[in-house]
Amino acid sequence: PKTRAVTKDGPFPREIVANGLQSSPPELCSAQYTATIVPVPDAGDEVFIQASGVHPTSGYEVFFQRSPTDAYPPEFSLWHVKPSGPALDVITPFSKFTGFKLRGAVKEVTIADANGRNKVKVERIGNAIKMCK
Repeated sequence: PKTRAVTKDGPFPREIVANGLQSSPPELCSAQYTATIVPVPDAGDEVFIQASGVHPTSGYEVFFQRSPTDAYPPEFSLWHVKPSGPALDVITPFSKFTGFKLRGAVKEVTIADANGRNKVKVERIGNAIKMCK
């Protein structure tokens, strides 16, 4: 297969081929997820997806990839690249966001990660805030 740089618009999810600039190939990562519909002034509603978790050392790069299919709601995968240089031997939390414009009813989003395919319930921002109290 032809190599290409890993970007937010790159292949999905297991088709990533590391290029010569990366010493570690990307791997599926695992996390806890939330998905929230948020009204954005002058832009309509958007769905924001958050992934949070921890890594065993510092230096990991974490990123979402959106499926290239036209499915709605879109599907995502969560990846990380292990540090290639020196890293601190300390548990390091991470938090990453991605999102998409709301075009119709959405009850859940699918995120592929190291644990498989996760179905994440989508809440409205008001409901999500009430749950935190």
